Amino acid sequence: MKLYYIDQSFFLESTKAKDMLMRLIQRLRDNEPDIILISASDIAKLHNDYQSFLIYLQDVDIHVIEDKEIRFGHIHGILAESHCVINDHLIEAVPYSYVQIDTDGQTIACSRYYLDIFYQERQNVINRVFTVKELESFLKETIGLKNIKKLS
Repeated sequence: MKLYYIDQSFFLESTKAKDMLMRLIQRLRDNEPDIILISASDIAKLHNDYQSFLIYLQDVDIHVIEDKEIRFGHIHGILAESHCVINDHLIEAVPYSYVQIDTDGQTIACSRYYLDIFYQERQNVINRVFTVKELESFLKETIGLKNIKKLS
């Protein structure tokens, strides 16, 4: 069984939160879990994005657990605003990330995925002009390219 755990950061009133929610939805389309666990305050649950997300999950048949107590088959634990505990494993909430939890009933394996890596506000990227030196540096550090041939 595959579960995802997310926090309320995806439902904040900001451009970044909306962008991260879109990235999360794309990830759900590519790698659909059986269940999604959502730690969110009562205030966050009132936001339109939160309600729309629940409708989307219902449409694609992903079970949502947002209650304080988790009981689903062999999965048990608690959900709080800042963390969850699954079968005695503590998982902290980290903004704009999700934790994939794989379990076969006996064992649990957790992996955290950060969706905000390389994120800049859209306006900043649009207005940003990169120098050749900056692009070369980015390619060397991020992708590991050692020899960049100039195309001039």
